[in-house]
Amino acid sequence: MNNAQNSVTIFTRGIAHFRKVVTLDEPTKKLNIPFRKDAMDEVLATLDAFGPVKYKVPPSYAPENVNNNRLTLNPDDVLLQLAKQLSGTAVRVATSGSPVKGTLVGVDKKNTIVSQQIVSERYLIVLTATGMTRIGWDAIQELTFTDEKIQEEVNSALARNLQNIKPDSTFIELELERTNEDPKAIATIEYAIPLAAWKMRYSFRQTEDGCQLIGAAVVDNNTDEDWLDVIVNVVTGDPITFRTDLNEVRVPSRDFIALVNDKALGNVAVEEGRHWASPAGMTRSAKTRGGAVMAASMSMECASDAEEGLGFEPCGGAPAPAEFVEVEAKDVGDFQVFSTKEPLTIRANKSAIIPMFMTKVDASSRLLYKEQNHATRPYRSLAFTNDTGFSLGKGKAVVNDEGLFAGEAVLESTKPKEDRVMPYCLENGVKVQKDPQNVHHWQSALNISKGLAVTESVQTQETFYTIKNLKDESFELLLEHTCVLGEGAEYTFRQDGDEVQPTVEKITNGVRVSVNLEADMSVNFVVKERRVANNRVVLNNLRNLVTVLQKNDNLLQDKQVQACVSAQEAIDSQQEEINSMEERYRRLEGRTELLRQNILAVGDNQAQATQFNNWVQELDEATNEITAMDDEKRPEAEENLRELNNTLRAELKKLSLTWSKK
Repeated sequence: MNNAQNSVTIFTRGIAHFRKVVTLDEPTKKLNIPFRKDAMDEVLATLDAFGPVKYKVPPSYAPENVNNNRLTLNPDDVLLQLAKQLSGTAVRVATSGSPVKGTLVGVDKKNTIVSQQIVSERYLIVLTATGMTRIGWDAIQELTFTDEKIQEEVNSALARNLQNIKPDSTFIELELERTNEDPKAIATIEYAIPLAAWKMRYSFRQTEDGCQLIGAAVVDNNTDEDWLDVIVNVVTGDPITFRTDLNEVRVPSRDFIALVNDKALGNVAVEEGRHWASPAGMTRSAKTRGGAVMAASMSMECASDAEEGLGFEPCGGAPAPAEFVEVEAKDVGDFQVFSTKEPLTIRANKSAIIPMFMTKVDASSRLLYKEQNHATRPYRSLAFTNDTGFSLGKGKAVVNDEGLFAGEAVLESTKPKEDRVMPYCLENGVKVQKDPQNVHHWQSALNISKGLAVTESVQTQETFYTIKNLKDESFELLLEHTCVLGEGAEYTFRQDGDEVQPTVEKITNGVRVSVNLEADMSVNFVVKERRVANNRVVLNNLRNLVTVLQKNDNLLQDKQVQACVSAQEAIDSQQEEINSMEERYRRLEGRTELLRQNILAVGDNQAQATQFNNWVQELDEATNEITAMDDEKRPEAEENLRELNNTLRAELKKLSLTWSKK
């Protein structure tokens, strides 16, 4: 990019960077940077001046939300408004007699009766050295403001009135001062504004001699300023941009200052691209096979204003071939930049088609079957390798076959040496029928050692494709198969009953398989998926072991396994004994509590002495049994249970089994 040339650099994300070159032929230079009001924030954030120059006064602009009693002029009654709004200013009033100098006071009105009708006469009141002077309204020939600041305010009011013609437009005023004596000194003004994103369009022209790729940028000048003799740079890349409140006058509250933001910066999600990224800063002359990278403006300026349409300016008659000139294609960091060598002109609110390159590419026709787009028909597609030497941005592509329009496609962003397949029309002469089968699942291997069981399980699934070619031409069909068993599955293929090894490319969630279709033939194609999964289970109880062996009845009869089963049965028996003891314990506690209540209720009643004695004896026996449980039976049972569990764990630990399904 030439820094001594006016230029506009346009990104696909809807922002443009302008560079304006100014010759400092005078010691001071006043400039206006026009743009639309909604671009003010971006301009304020990016405006800079470079070169032997400094700001004589700070750049000024009108904030969007400020209107502090500015002078307004209504064209219907200008003089009256000036007299009312500018009271107190120094003026010179020219009349048919001697001019009157003094301070403007205001306007007076006097009513008189003429022919029995009230007539109002208006007078301008001026304070002179001799006192108040009244000047008839009709006598005023000229009103001059002798204060330069007042005159500037009047001029500004008139400028605002002019701006009302384009209420969405505004500008920044610059006054630059040259820092040397060179009348040819150059200053550069740079700023960015939101702009319609440029679009890339492609044309693939297939002939007997090969495939020619033509790339062009569609650039929209949706500003109110003509781009005169500018270098146009179009950039593929994703700079981060956002809006701010620089254009608003805000007085922040000073009651509280937060040193920590309430919300941290969020994650910047990045989609991982494929490989083939070129070294940063590498410039390619773009002399690619079959032609040179070229560019020219196709902004046609012979249309009338009424023929705007989409903003293009078509010429009458057959269009003349574009005169291609070489352009520069360059990687700058993560950006791909195409720059015109010659300056172009694009008028305000017009668009232009800028041919960027023309070259041959290695391309061939394919059929592409994508079930999610069409369940029974494949698409005619163009498969090609990007051997242009530079990145191709996302854009609309037109496919032309032997001079005939064949269809349209979307070309995704493509790095150098990357392959792409672009479907551009539906093929009605080939039919695809898909028949997926159920998933089969079984355990294929088992290894138990040192208390750890490792199982291997296998899932298989087959999908049958019946492909009928009803046309008298052969095809290569790229069949996109979506994986049923998920990531990690292996694939095998059969065609008409025989195992085959077709060309396979991994895609998102599946594979793309190449299938040859002979003329007027049918093909039975089978995709078999196989997925092996390993699972690790810690054997700390018999339940885990049984779960591992549940599909292997023979292994359940192994002596080592039976030893574990016997240990578990002993544990279960001991646990049952403990449960019975706990139930007896709870019943005894309930009985003793009832006996105590009964004994307290009888007291010294002699009539119930026998019953009293029986209750006391029963209470003693129950209490003794509870004590025995607490002191001996329960601790002994729980200790036995612990020993039995240790025995089971030991048996599981020394268990060693290996099994595989033939």
